[in-house]
Amino acid sequence: LLPAGWKREQKIYFQSKNLWLVMNGLNVGCSVCQQVSNLGPEKSAGMKLSKQWIEASVSSSAANKTKQQKALWKKIGEHAQRKSHVAACHILEQAKKDTLLQIAANAQSAQISTTTRIFRTACKEAKRNRPSYGFEEEIDCQQLNGLDMGRILHSNIVCSNIQHHISSEMKKKLFAQIVALAPKVNVLLDEATAINRSSTLIVYMQMQSPANVFVDLVELNDLSSEGILNSLLSVLKKNVTEDFLTKCLVVVACDGASVMFGCNTGVVKRLQDMFPNIIAWHCSAHHLELAVSDVMKDVEATNHFKSLLDKLYSL
Repeated sequence: LLPAGWKREQKIYFQSKNLWLVMNGLNVGCSVCQQVSNLGPEKSAGMKLSKQWIEASVSSSAANKTKQQKALWKKIGEHAQRKSHVAACHILEQAKKDTLLQIAANAQSAQISTTTRIFRTACKEAKRNRPSYGFEEEIDCQQLNGLDMGRILHSNIVCSNIQHHISSEMKKKLFAQIVALAPKVNVLLDEATAINRSSTLIVYMQMQSPANVFVDLVELNDLSSEGILNSLLSVLKKNVTEDFLTKCLVVVACDGASVMFGCNTGVVKRLQDMFPNIIAWHCSAHHLELAVSDVMKDVEATNHFKSLLDKLYSL
């Protein structure tokens, strides 16, 4: 159905000139007014969207076909110039531009830039081996230089947390690259006692490039071979996969302590049961230390020199 007296060519012509024009049987309407339906802040005195144009129920009640055509053409022309229709078109254009999303994105971009400056400053302090308690003064200095550093993330505790976060993310990327390259690796182990006298296990990985990678320093709650093995495996599997260890782990090097190098239940023996292809290696540095210690015991002439060094160290 077409409006009274209209032909198909007239419908195509008017819709090409007025893209908002819609047909509803014998009536016409406005697609823009239908989508907007409410002018909101754009509304001013005397402006109101026509209910008939919204419902597509505009028609002509003229007596004959010619007058009906002219009346309908006139209504279409008047509606195109109506302030309420122009305001509705403006609202629709603004909505297409995603103005609110753009405003939110701009605000978020400013916050990201500020946070980036904070992260760079914390990273710089870590690279210089500076303690985190000077972080606040560093932020104050940058603010005096005119940089926007925001109002939060300025404390020394936050600085420490940021540095831990950055290091953990760098570590993830490094080990992801190592797993992807799948080089042959050696695991270097050593036990140490921390300042609080708690036992710890230092874990390194050795490969062609990079030569040595620090994996972790883990506190040992269980000093038995099984406890050390569980701690070691949890550290390794947190950074690399078990399939990687099966294919790429070739050597485990550690000191000659019985808990580490025991023939039956030592940590290395348990590892060899899990990964049969690995080679156990008694650390050369520990070998040398043990040899020097034995020589010092046998050659009494060195005792005076050792005593002197011990006194100097104590002093």
